[in-house]
Amino acid sequence: MVVGAIHEQEKVREMNFFLKNRREVAADTYTFEFCEAKQMAMQNVKKWYCDLNYVGRHFSIRSMKNPLVKRQYTISQCMEHRNLREIYSLVNQVLNDELPVLFDEEEFFNNVDGEMICFTMKDYKRKGGLATYLTNVVLPG
Repeated sequence: MVVGAIHEQEKVREMNFFLKNRREVAADTYTFEFCEAKQMAMQNVKKWYCDLNYVGRHFSIRSMKNPLVKRQYTISQCMEHRNLREIYSLVNQVLNDELPVLFDEEEFFNNVDGEMICFTMKDYKRKGGLATYLTNVVLPG
């Protein structure tokens, strides 16, 4: 799998990733977690994007086996399992009139480049569809 990061939206820098994990978040909708092939930190791949300039930023995804088929996906790091769990916890605390207890903000918001990126996709069960392929592929390990 190749993920092309569109830095500043003007040029694509390709990076090799592999599918590490997937979680169903709704009927036929999954969050896919991709890790950089060498599990090294990559520029502008972060746990959280605090800069509002990243709203609407997207990545272009293609298979190494079929480079002509490309799809674009927006950033969805908030759907990464740990991030989503923490967001739900904070929401529940507020709904229960509790003083919100924040998780390790320094680790989360430290703006350090990472090796994992998440995309949330709906599987439309289309033959040759990327989400259909990712939903059915056998995960490593």
